[in-house]
Amino acid sequence: MATANKTPKFCHRCGKDQSKHTCDGCQLPFCMKHWTEHQQEFNQAIDNISEQNHSLRQELSQRGIDKTLLAQINKWEKESIEKIRSIAEQARIDLKNLTEESKNQLMEMIDKLSRELRTSKEDDQCRKHDVDRWTKQIEEFKKELHTLSRIQLIQEDDPTTFRLIKIKSSEKMTSSQMDSFSTTSREKKSTNMILSSKSPSVDPTALNKCESSFQSNFYPSLTFGFNQSNNQNIQQLFEHLMRLDPMDKNGPMSGRCGPQTDQMEKFLFQTFGFKNISGKDIVQGVKGIIVRRNELIQRIQADYNQRQFHNLDEILSINFFHSEKTDEKLLSTNLNADFIYSQMLIDCLICMQSSSNDKNELITLCKQQYKNNPNELSIVEEFEKDYLCERSLWWYTRHSFLYRLMNKAIRVYNINLLLLFRFFIRDIRQQVIKNKSLSPFHVYRAQLMVKEELELLTKFSVEFISINSFLLATSNYEQTQNFLSSLTSSDNMEKVIFDITANPQRDDIKPFSNVTPFSYFQHKEEILFMIGSIFRLVRIDRVSDDIWNIKLILCSNNDHPLQSFIQEKKTELDIVDTDPLSFGFILEHMGKLNDAEKYYCYILNHLPKDHENITRCYHALGEVTQKKGDYNLSLKWYNKSLENDMQTMKIDDPNIATSYNSIAVVYSKKGDYTLALESYKKALEIWKKKFDENHPDVAMCYNNIGIIYQEEKKYSDALEYYHKAWNIRQQYFPVEHSSLGESHACIGNVHYHLGRYDMALEHYRLSLEIFEKSLLPHHPDIAMLLRNVGLVYQAKSEFQLALFYMKKAATIYRHLFSATHPDVIQIEKIICHISSKL
Repeated sequence: MATANKTPKFCHRCGKDQSKHTCDGCQLPFCMKHWTEHQQEFNQAIDNISEQNHSLRQELSQRGIDKTLLAQINKWEKESIEKIRSIAEQARIDLKNLTEESKNQLMEMIDKLSRELRTSKEDDQCRKHDVDRWTKQIEEFKKELHTLSRIQLIQEDDPTTFRLIKIKSSEKMTSSQMDSFSTTSREKKSTNMILSSKSPSVDPTALNKCESSFQSNFYPSLTFGFNQSNNQNIQQLFEHLMRLDPMDKNGPMSGRCGPQTDQMEKFLFQTFGFKNISGKDIVQGVKGIIVRRNELIQRIQADYNQRQFHNLDEILSINFFHSEKTDEKLLSTNLNADFIYSQMLIDCLICMQSSSNDKNELITLCKQQYKNNPNELSIVEEFEKDYLCERSLWWYTRHSFLYRLMNKAIRVYNINLLLLFRFFIRDIRQQVIKNKSLSPFHVYRAQLMVKEELELLTKFSVEFISINSFLLATSNYEQTQNFLSSLTSSDNMEKVIFDITANPQRDDIKPFSNVTPFSYFQHKEEILFMIGSIFRLVRIDRVSDDIWNIKLILCSNNDHPLQSFIQEKKTELDIVDTDPLSFGFILEHMGKLNDAEKYYCYILNHLPKDHENITRCYHALGEVTQKKGDYNLSLKWYNKSLENDMQTMKIDDPNIATSYNSIAVVYSKKGDYTLALESYKKALEIWKKKFDENHPDVAMCYNNIGIIYQEEKKYSDALEYYHKAWNIRQQYFPVEHSSLGESHACIGNVHYHLGRYDMALEHYRLSLEIFEKSLLPHHPDIAMLLRNVGLVYQAKSEFQLALFYMKKAATIYRHLFSATHPDVIQIEKIICHISSKL
């Protein structure tokens, strides 16, 4: 450490000429006393470093795996497995569909050849060139049959579908850094991009990749990453932008970037996993090139706010109605029925009493949903702490999780979510009524509409439109049009402006309100229309090359015939808006059996044990499970309903008769006709005693007893009871009521069994006419009727017509039920049998 001095020097510390040593490290002279102190200080410093080094060693040895990274790996594993399962399931479906499609195509060609051969044999006019042609066709069929076994599984390298992960250090320590422990920073210029794509699955770590192949390219490879930003909203905003519609590479917003597009395509593919869209280029998703990070954040935020400001990301649930008759049966039945049923559901929804736990359950659900989204989670917590019914409009216009989840729940009939949102819907409705506008308004709403919807509006005589959610609109037309013009059109969406006139002074009109004073965006004047508002369609004009103007007028109930249609359907289905079970009845009649079952179970689980609706819930569950083909479970629910009624009602109460009738229906479905007939007779005895002989319930029981006699092949008795039912029903119901259609169908069944095929077809025809006017197109009764028509043609050996009707019935059954449902299994067997006859 130190050496002795030959030439006297002054001590570095005391300044005396007593310096005996010079330190080898610092080259300073010291006297004996201070040299000893200096040596001790040096040793102490070494000891301190050694102690710190030892502490670091201990800390390092105790350091475990980064739990955050481990959690990310576990999450990746779980999500990847789900993706793989989803892709595998889709591959199975594709394989099945491709196989069936190929088989059907080949079967049609074989059937056609069979008909030619049969015709030629009957005509006895076979020629050699026909035989040669048929022989050649047979060889081609053999080749086609062989190709069915050559369907291949292709493994694609698609980074947008599935990504591998790896672990590496973000900063690798160099040897010089290890020696000096100093930090070096280099100024790197990064090219940041605002992107839009339909693909929502983006790996945030991919945004930080530094691809060596781009180091010398025009576009530097160091890209803006989520972890480089202090803005908490950036990931949510970026993912939002990824779902925007793409723009044309050479469109008006593209700048016609020419030679750079190939590099940009490669860059986007390697950095983000984007792939070419058919007929377009990857670069169509680029909206701008921005160098500075802060500017990028501002641009993303501005774009996001603009879309929220104009409510553009809200997918509206719209139904159409037209009263004029057209040749399009699908339009006249399906669209009109959807319109009426949606109005009935909304009427029931807004009349529902909310549970005191709805808000807490919703908050719990949302906390779980957004547990990995700090920004949205903070809003949920704010809502939990600060929400008041008086501020419901502020929360709705904020476009937070409430706005998105509620509108989606309404749009897709998410029963669980709708029930949790009852309090919020009620609060908004009360605030709109409390602050309803007293003056007319002319407002506008920018919207992206699916092209098929716009085609329906323009092609057919649509008279009325219902919006099945709350609707926000603004009075600023110029701002609305300019914003739509700035957007880029896409292949399947059209840009439209709803041009709405609303006059609150009209009688019996749904209220609407100027919510600007209560809005989250108080600088933006907005009108909020009530959920389920009906508008008259005045006209549709194209105001520019890519923008449509749809002129609407808010209707009152006196302005249209719809209210009478809706009320008729409510009366037919015994719907009472304030009855909590009515919502399930409507879902059931719409064919949404799973949703109806979920709803009944929810109501059942939230009712007190002694509530009067418990028994009704049991019966409703028995009915919906019977329609689903689960007869044992249906009997269980019906018997629970009967047991409750027997304990609380007189033995001759009509409700007990209803339970007996329902139990008999299930026994009939199970083929136990003795028990079925026994239960029907108990029901009939009660109804006759409580009502007169001509009551509709008595008619229903007569018809059901007729079905039992028909199954027992007692056709005369069956026909007698069917006609009894018919005579009562035609006195009570209009000519297009579904009960009369049922009677025609049952009478036709007896004629079929008696071999009177033409009479059977005539009654089936009358029944089908009634069903098409009174039921939804996918109603199970229509499927059953089509199947019966097919059976008649099968009995007449008209196999082509038989197959035609059977396939139509099968389409409905597959739409309604799972592959294991008894009706689906039966219709598939019948189709195979008929096909073998061709």
